Amino acid sequence: MVTGKGESIRQLTTKHRAGYLSAIQRLDLTQKIICNDRICSRHFISGKPAALEEENNPDWLPTLHLGHSKAMTAKKAETAKGRFERVKLREAKKDCVSQSAMKYVLQVQTWMLM
Repeated sequence: MVTGKGESIRQLTTKHRAGYLSAIQRLDLTQKIICNDRICSRHFISGKPAALEEENNPDWLPTLHLGHSKAMTAKKAETAKGRFERVKLREAKKDCVSQSAMKYVLQVQTWMLM
């Protein structure tokens, strides 16, 4: 659990932990197991978990080879990964356009002041 980073991060960490426990669906979980257990890269589409702040990333929670029927299939995993990458690309393009527009406005303002 991440602490000392503010209320929003604490809430996100709590949601993330609950999601992990829900995804793995182990019946033998004790506090000792929860504190010491790890999930390997095999359970993530990209081979590693996403950052805490990337809640929409399909690797935010383990989804593959979980040993129960609710686990994501490889095809669904690739679809989710592709969708996430397209969203990130759109966001990057928006940022680029916003930065270009701001530069243009500053150039026009500079030109008008001359």
